[in-house]
Amino acid sequence: MTAHPAGTAAGPRTAPGPGAPAPHEGPALLLNREAPGADVVEDALRSAGLRVTGPGGSGPDAPGVCCAMLTGERVLGHGGQGGGRPLDRRAVAETARAMAERGGGRMLLVTDFGPEVHAATDPGHAADRAGDLAFWRHLAARMAPRGVLLNQLRLGVAPFLDGPDGPGGPDGPARRADVLRHLALRRTARPEDLSAAVRQLIAAECSYTVGDTLHVDGGMGLGMIPPAVPGGPPRKAGKAGKAGEPAAAGEPAARGFDLRGRVVLVVGASSGIGRAAAVSAARRGASTVLVARRRTELAELADELDSGPVPAGAAPRHRVLPLDVSRTESVPRTVRDAVAAAGRVDALVYATGLFALDRPESGPDVRDRSLALNLHGYAAFAEELVRYWIERGIPGSVVGVSSVGASAALVRHMESYGASKAAMAHYTRCLAATAGRYGIRVNHVAPGLIRTPMSSIVSSGFERCWLSRIPLGRVGTVEEVASWISYLVSDAAGYVTGTAVRADGGFGLAGLPPLRLP
Repeated sequence: MTAHPAGTAAGPRTAPGPGAPAPHEGPALLLNREAPGADVVEDALRSAGLRVTGPGGSGPDAPGVCCAMLTGERVLGHGGQGGGRPLDRRAVAETARAMAERGGGRMLLVTDFGPEVHAATDPGHAADRAGDLAFWRHLAARMAPRGVLLNQLRLGVAPFLDGPDGPGGPDGPARRADVLRHLALRRTARPEDLSAAVRQLIAAECSYTVGDTLHVDGGMGLGMIPPAVPGGPPRKAGKAGKAGEPAAAGEPAARGFDLRGRVVLVVGASSGIGRAAAVSAARRGASTVLVARRRTELAELADELDSGPVPAGAAPRHRVLPLDVSRTESVPRTVRDAVAAAGRVDALVYATGLFALDRPESGPDVRDRSLALNLHGYAAFAEELVRYWIERGIPGSVVGVSSVGASAALVRHMESYGASKAAMAHYTRCLAATAGRYGIRVNHVAPGLIRTPMSSIVSSGFERCWLSRIPLGRVGTVEEVASWISYLVSDAAGYVTGTAVRADGGFGLAGLPPLRLP
């Protein structure tokens, strides 16, 4: 493998800065170290303070973190020495078993292959890579009960993964420029994007995401079709540069996970996931504007945050704006009040919502209330802030809290809730496509069974049935969801947009409970 600066006297080149989550305890193992991008991943592991070892450890010497490389997608112009090699499934399985005997750990597949069908791809080669990805997901379901959490990181167009001939030969640069027009963020991936994503997925606090894929691709999966003639809203000069130019956006090397100096507007901050998101952002140095109906709970949270620990050099302040979010006509004024109180707003976290079941006697009321809180309130805040960010040239970030119910029909009578959350999820994708050209990112987190005041209505019998379909075998915590929210708000996720992250213990793998055969 080509030498790289990791571990030299100069130190790692992708130091994440304050706020980076602590990794799962090491040592770390890197498989297929000749693959494109392996040097960046090794650098990320070392910058996390992990000792990178070779294969063969067992017992106490088994790795606590393992990253496997499966890169070299030639359709994206990637390749070079070690590119396109198949996954060493035997080594992966043996490592997973050794980690389980050690007591658990994190395993991450770093890949640039995906499920898309490209006309230029050899079908046999594509089928082999699809088999590797499926192997990883099935192994994730098998190993989660033993404490080994497997996930995938899918990287988009990344020149640092290019083969010696560049992106596809002499016409490569023109082809890549055309591909960029299909990306929401209009830039390619950088080593810092990969490094920060690795740090998030191997973190100790990333403990309720199983078998999921984090798309670090600038919105490549949105399916955007660029207009034949460039167009869009008028562009104005802004404080951060020329509005409409995403140059100021997505600079993970500049701030990383650090939220000092940022202002995060948290809607639904009085309890549950919203409260945990506010606490997590504050601990990374952010100021917050707390929005919900319950004034007393908001005031108590603001007092707690003002007296809580903060990173060195941070001076966050926390403000309260009571609001009934279902009254969307009040949202523009609330955003103006937030900007006036805090000086600016850099990010929106929308964590409020309604869970209610449709009954024959309820008529359209449940549907109307579900849409009002789960979709219309979210859209009102997001659109108001996107407008504000475009006018001022601020590369803002929106994070919505959706649900696994957006894609799974969990119980009967969930028509209104499921439809409203599905609408929220697709609204996120569409807004990401619209706002990406201005450097604005829009994502959402889809929690599963999480211990919150809302989940207290779940009966013990239903909870047992749900747990039987969760490979990790337990209920998640609000802090495990908040960790993802803080990542998506930060510059560490500067190349992540239009995507959903599941915090569901592996429920999204959609496996049935183990069958009890006679």
